[in-house]
Amino acid sequence: CLHYEVTIIMLSFNAEPPLNILADSFITPNELFYVRNHHPVPEIDPDSYTLQIDGIGIDDTISLTLSDLQNKFEQVTITSAIQCAGNRRCDMAQHKPVRGMDWGGAAISNASWTGPRLSDVLLHIGWSEEKYPEVKHVW
Repeated sequence: CLHYEVTIIMLSFNAEPPLNILADSFITPNELFYVRNHHPVPEIDPDSYTLQIDGIGIDDTISLTLSDLQNKFEQVTITSAIQCAGNRRCDMAQHKPVRGMDWGGAAISNASWTGPRLSDVLLHIGWSEEKYPEVKHVW
């Protein structure tokens, strides 16, 4: 389980960019990135942020600061597109009723993401795939 403390600053926020500018750049600018939140938006203070990790194979809860995550581990950059599962739901709804937000076709964005690999963090805290084969989809 991953735990973190946050302050809630607003209700759920959802937005997509205009479809006609989506392909203007290979990397979607931050201000045009689609946003999908199922819950209120948290306010996170980078100086006091901690990530707590516990669960199967973790004897004691581990806490890592944002600085730990940025400085104790190799930083890996991956460029990838992400898309809301409801992208183009408004088109689907023309054929049959569909539950959920009425998204257009632009709930998709492409970015370069940088940070540590989850596997590196778990190895650092002593977790092992061999010791816990019942835990799936970590690596």
